Parts: sequence; C-alpha cells; structure tokens
Amino acid sequence: MAKVTELQLHSPPYNEEAECLLLGGLILVPEHQHKPAIIEVLKPQHFYLLKHQRIYKAMLTMFVEGTPIDLITLYDQLEMNGDIETLGGKPETKVYLSNLIAEVTAVTNLVWYAKIVLRKYQMRQVGEAGGSISEKAFEDQQDPEELIDESIAQLMRISTEGRRRNARTIGEVSGKSMTTIDAIAAGTQKAGGISTGFIEFDKLTQGLHPGDFVIIGARPSIGKSALCLDLARNIAGQGTGAIIFSLEMRAEELCNRMLAADSGVPLRSIRAGDMSPAKREQVRRAQERLDKLSIMIDDSPSLRPYQLLSKARTLCAQRLTSVLFIDYLQLMDIKKEKENRQQEIAMISRTLKRIARELDVTVVAFSQLSRDCEKSRRPPVMSDLRESGSLEQDSDAVIFLHDPNRTKTGKSSKEPNINIEVIVAKQRNGPCGSFPLMFRSMITSFANSASSKRWDSGTPTWVSENE
Repeated sequence: MAKVTELQLHSPPYNEEAECLLLGGLILVPEHQHKPAIIEVLKPQHFYLLKHQRIYKAMLTMFVEGTPIDLITLYDQLEMNGDIETLGGKPETKVYLSNLIAEVTAVTNLVWYAKIVLRKYQMRQVGEAGGSISEKAFEDQQDPEELIDESIAQLMRISTEGRRRNARTIGEVSGKSMTTIDAIAAGTQKAGGISTGFIEFDKLTQGLHPGDFVIIGARPSIGKSALCLDLARNIAGQGTGAIIFSLEMRAEELCNRMLAADSGVPLRSIRAGDMSPAKREQVRRAQERLDKLSIMIDDSPSLRPYQLLSKARTLCAQRLTSVLFIDYLQLMDIKKEKENRQQEIAMISRTLKRIARELDVTVVAFSQLSRDCEKSRRPPVMSDLRESGSLEQDSDAVIFLHDPNRTKTGKSSKEPNINIEVIVAKQRNGPCGSFPLMFRSMITSFANSASSKRWDSGTPTWVSENE
C-alpha cells in the first residue's frame, strides 16, 4: 500500500509555459492559421490548470459560433460563461489575458505547444490509470482477467486521444485513384486485392482488400476452419503475412490439418501415425513448405476485443501480417455481466471493423449460423447470422458456406469430395452471387471446383498441388 501513497505524492506532469504560450498564440493568430487544426484536436480537459481550461473552453465556443477571438471578445465570453471569478475577478482576468499575449514570441510554434499540452495530459491520464489499477488490485474484489481487460481498454483510449484523420480534397483522392488505375492498365500493378487462391472467389470479390471486415458464416461441420486454413496458406504463399486467432482448436490441430491439406495425406492417417514411408515423406515435404510461409497462430482459448486490438497493433507495427483470421467470432468473450449477448457481439463487431480500418488490414471473422436454415431446408440468409444486427451493419462482405445435399436430405454427404456452395450475400464494393468450391473431407481442404475456369494467365502458383 506504501507504493500507492508514494505515487500519489508526485506532482502531475504539466507544462504551464506551453499552456500559456498556446493560449496567447490562439488569441493572436488569424482564424485560418493553425487555429482549426489545434481546436479540432485539443479539448479543455487537456489543459492542467483550471483557469486555462476555462479560457480554452471560451475560445472553443467562440470558434464554433464564428466570433473573432481577441482580448475584448474573449473577456466578454468568459463573463457570459460565468468564469471571471474563477480567474480571480475582473481586473485580474484582464491582466492575465494581456500577459498571455505578451509572452508569445512566435505564433508559428503553436502546433508544437499543442503537442506538448496533449502529451502531458496523456502522461497524467496514464498515471491516473495506473493508480486506479493499483487501487483495484489491492482491493482484490475483481476477476484478474476482467481488471486486465479494463486496464487495456483504458490505456487504449488514452493512446488514441488526439488522433485524427485529416480531410482531403477530392483532387487529392481522385489523383491517387487515377495513379492506381493507370498502373493497373500499364500492368505494373495487379488489379484487385490479395488473391484467395480460389478462381471463382477472386472473380466475384477481386480478392481480400485492406481495410475490409469480412464475415464467413456456416453451420457446424460445413468447413469454416478448413476454409480459414486454406485462405491463410494461399495468402501466405504469395508472400503476404497472415495470423489465425483460433478460439476453437489448438495450434497443433490446425497444423495437422494444414499438413494434410498440403501433402494430400488423409488427416486421420496423420493423427494416428498410420503412414507408409512414402506418405510420411510427403508430410515431411509439406512441413518444409509450411515452414517457409508467414503464418502465425494464436490459440488463446479466451480472446477479448481489446486484447485482439492490442495484439493486432503489435503485429502490424512489426509488419508481420496483412490479414487477420478469427475462428470463430461467437467464442470471443467480453465478460460483462450487465450486457446481453447482442451487445457483446456489437462491441466485438465494432472492434473488428476498427482494427481493419485503423491498421489497414483485412479482418476475416468466421461465424456460426443459427439452426433456422437447416430447419427450413434452405440456403443461409443474413438473418441466420447469430446476433446479426451489428454484424450485417459493420461488415464489408458477408459470405455463407452452404451444403446443398444437407439442405435436401438433412444429412451431410459421405462422399470424400463434395461441392459446397459459397454465397456472397453482401459485398459493399461489388456484386453478390454464388459459386461452388470442392470440399475434400479426407484432407479437410477446399479446392477449385471442376467447373471453375482458369484465369487467362494460368493457374496461380500458390494454388494447392492437390486440387
């Protein structure tokens, strides 16, 4: 407990001079110069001294209302806000505002002063968060994992404080678009996103695109995990990093499935160790190929949104991945007793969309579907997504895996190779439609259907040799 007391005795970090120079500069600087950029980011609570918070709050009100900011108008606004006494009274307020201006030597440094003020605020917030975390830890009234989640969420909010994406002119955006179009036309840049390795899949979706949040839904035993592993292998085979967050299976199980898919040796044989020397050599060669791929597996059985966000940020900062797979979404947890499952899924969905946009990666989340489609003997539709409202809204694409044989007979086919219908039910930037993929149950892997037509340029080199 002594350590907490010692922390509380420290003076909070702040820079009074930077606060004064910033406020004085904002009074002097013309409306169009620096002021909009600073006011868009800084908030009154970012200042440490209460009188500076009140002065800046008055400036914000004036800026929004279009009132010019000078000594007279600012004093008048402070008076309307009832803040004159907070600053020491009428004479003292006028003197203090005049001194703020007198201390300014150059308005060109205002952005730097603003950064100092924001940085000091963030350090104070980190200190307060640390104190709060320590206090809760010593109270010992909370589940450790729940406290860790709260702590991560709190620190994430602090880290994003003051971040903004600048608005760009249509000329800037269209110029970049035209450069990309010209590069594709000249053959110096590939059209579309990251190839999935499946011909019809790429034709309909143009691959996987950075910034997109994609949901792939299916009933159990249709092939969600198999497709997840196939996509990861095909993507990594092009030199693109992928990570699989597996909440359902251990990393070793996933690896066995990938070895089966790559070698063509049945999964049952690999798990039982029942292989001839030739088959064992096939598996060994497959393992050597897999070792060269940039695939990571995180098989933490309990994964929460902010943990995922933290891990994704670390991986992307190290440039280790461009595509994140979550298998599967409903197994993610929040552990907030007061929230129902729909609210939890909504929070998970928002976090996944945020990861895709903020880190400019593709997030592919696999999802369980409700039993309604099987009961009604029909292909899946949007409403079959469990807790579907937020998932439909936040996703850029929604894709379903459908076994037509199960719809007709109510049972899965026992054939080693069956056609699974892939239904693109939503695609924000493209058409909807469907196409078949062949599921090879013995090696738990998908392949292009026999009806798929090759690209004009031939079969991509990363497509599995076993198709």
